[in-house]
Amino acid sequence: MPVVSLFLTVRCNFTEKIFIMPNATSIQSISQGRLIQIVDTPRTATDLFKLPVAFRTQFDASLKTLEDADNDTALTESNRAGGSGAARTALDQLEVLLRDGYNGIKGIRSSTITDDQRLEVYTTYGWTSGNLGTFNDARVLGLARLCLADDLEIENPAWEVAADLKAEIAAQLAIFDANADDRTGGERMLATKARDKALKEFDIYLARVRFYLCFASMDTDQSPELRRYGFKVRKDRAASTPAPAAVVPPVNP
Repeated sequence: MPVVSLFLTVRCNFTEKIFIMPNATSIQSISQGRLIQIVDTPRTATDLFKLPVAFRTQFDASLKTLEDADNDTALTESNRAGGSGAARTALDQLEVLLRDGYNGIKGIRSSTITDDQRLEVYTTYGWTSGNLGTFNDARVLGLARLCLADDLEIENPAWEVAADLKAEIAAQLAIFDANADDRTGGERMLATKARDKALKEFDIYLARVRFYLCFASMDTDQSPELRRYGFKVRKDRAASTPAPAAVVPPVNP
């Protein structure tokens, strides 16, 4: 799992500057939390995979706390590029590219993907409940960095964001990182700390949901239900191929 808070320290003109990167992990966790709610809510009480009422209440409350904390972080980070025209332009272009990625997922032919699978792809890329949502600087950056993550494990490679679009997103992120305002204001630091605490707690709830789903299935951590909730399914290790027997040369009589 990616580090909860990513700090990049660089030296410039003998002065150490610290850039606090917006957290793509919180966006991904929130999206998975929303997916879990969508899948769990219509299940009946007799369904073995239905989350217990008391636990679901706690889960919802923890998700709400994380969403509120993440929103506070977004508000306090939203002006971090205000002093740089190049960074501002890069952010605007990133929003355009992200919309293209969203529309690309939306445009996958229904004959090749089910509604549930499309929702999984949306969730993996951070589109909460499959909705476009409201953009701000921190969310744009978080979605962009999440899009480039190399451990998303989309079920079908054909459903991934196109490689050329990822390249454009990476180029704009590089422009932003080279020109972003490095001011770290105390208010933003406090908001980030609160968000990280809420994320750590909610990730425990996500782990508990996975454990519960494994417990409810005879397939344990290979249950297809895990994928419906946005979790990875354990794959069997490929059987090792035995080494060929050594050829023993015949012994001359």
